[in-house]
Amino acid sequence: MMSLAKARLHSVFPLERIGDTLVVTPQGDAIGFSSAQIQVELQALERMLERPASWNLIVDLEHTNYFGSEMIGHINRMGVKARSSGGRIAMCNASGDMRDILHVMKLNQMWQMFESRREALSAIASVPVGERLWAARKWMAGLATVIAVTLAIAYFPWPSRHKDYYERFMSYSNELRELRSEGRRNEGQRNGFRKKVERDLEPILRELSKQSMEGDPAAAYLYVAGRNCLLPMFNANGPAREQLERDFAENMSRAAIYIEGVDPPDVAIVADSLTKNETPKPSRTRVSRRSSSSRER
Repeated sequence: MMSLAKARLHSVFPLERIGDTLVVTPQGDAIGFSSAQIQVELQALERMLERPASWNLIVDLEHTNYFGSEMIGHINRMGVKARSSGGRIAMCNASGDMRDILHVMKLNQMWQMFESRREALSAIASVPVGERLWAARKWMAGLATVIAVTLAIAYFPWPSRHKDYYERFMSYSNELRELRSEGRRNEGQRNGFRKKVERDLEPILRELSKQSMEGDPAAAYLYVAGRNCLLPMFNANGPAREQLERDFAENMSRAAIYIEGVDPPDVAIVADSLTKNETPKPSRTRVSRRSSSSRER
């Protein structure tokens, strides 16, 4: 007697067992196969349906839009065998044309019709818990992976890149001032540098914008410094450029509070250091509220 393992390899009527139900998926109309092959596989399936334990039968029609009368006769023959043994029979995934044909042949009165295999199995199959878990093993493994990654991110978050962005923005600002100090000699080089900075900042600003909307203050200040100050500096001159440098310094110093955990340096000092081509560094001097208030008195 043919085993289920061999029946899975059928070329015309491949078979699989799900609980107490056999699912047959015809691979095409009879005209595409030899009569001998069809009969060999059909007889093997009928012998399986004659076993003492009754099998339910689902015929999945997903592989074709149309079956001729010969193939429909073969399928109905399997259904009659399953019903005579006490099983339930159903079809699923039938096309609109196929449903019309089955209706004309009144087979829809004998077979239960379902839109999908899932619906058919839910309606007539009885699947032991062990088989359900085994069938769902890939889905469960995927879910376990997602949970593990989520927990890893929650308890072991990725290191912040804010410090890297802070230092990169300051480097861009310093290099821009150096190119400006050389005047028109390096105007072409400055234009090339501007294009490079714009390319580099595009993904960074996109990331910072998202983090800003999530309530990250360091990202918010870095975003404003990069988008509203650093990029416009390339085309600004005179008082407008000086104001952009001061705004840049102010936002960078505020971002440094959250990145380094220190009090912000004086904005005027930072702006002055930018003008002198020095890289400003966040002050590490903390001033207590008590001492500042006593001085005010």
